[in-house]
Amino acid sequence: GVIPAIDAGDVHDIHPRDKHTIGIRLANWARATVYQQPVAWTGPRFNAMRIAGNEAHLLFTADGLRTHDGKPPRG
Repeated sequence: GVIPAIDAGDVHDIHPRDKHTIGIRLANWARATVYQQPVAWTGPRFNAMRIAGNEAHLLFTADGLRTHDGKPPRG
């Protein structure tokens, strides 16, 4: 599996020091894809784009994810 790690360490070091976060993400990937357990394992996924004048509005799907404050993503 492939999981994001850029936010778990130094952007200039491909070997993040925070191995725990990476391990949890990989474990959740395995639980969801290999063992078919209902766990959130992926980040927000692109869903659609809408053009409004000179703005592009991007819509994402974020099933079951929570932010650090425990609430669903808001923006």
